[in-house]
Amino acid sequence: MRPTALAVGAAAVTVAVVASCSKPAAPVAAPDAAVIDRGRAVYTAEACAACHGAGRRGSDVAPSLWNLGRHWDEDRLVAFLTDPVAYRAHDPRVREVAARYPADMPGVPTGDVERIRALAHYLLHE
Repeated sequence: MRPTALAVGAAAVTVAVVASCSKPAAPVAAPDAAVIDRGRAVYTAEACAACHGAGRRGSDVAPSLWNLGRHWDEDRLVAFLTDPVAYRAHDPRVREVAARYPADMPGVPTGDVERIRALAHYLLHE
């Protein structure tokens, strides 16, 4: 039995969707010490450790923030940090992780994208 054009097309779409959901993070930019320092200051100012635990190791209310480069590149992490709830709606992996914790993560107050980018750089490199 020969596959129909519709069946072949549907299979191609399915493969494309699955591939886009599981696509690995782009290579992480080289560390920049000054940006890492600014990001660490944002992490402290936003009291991220209150949920993510001492040393960013995670807690009962939020995941560890170590080895983020396995799943994140800087642009995607900035998008997530800006609006975690909206980002989660479009990312099955983030939905799965978020389901393990009792509360939604608040976004980092916007207005200064470079501040959020510095936080992302810090989280990816330290």
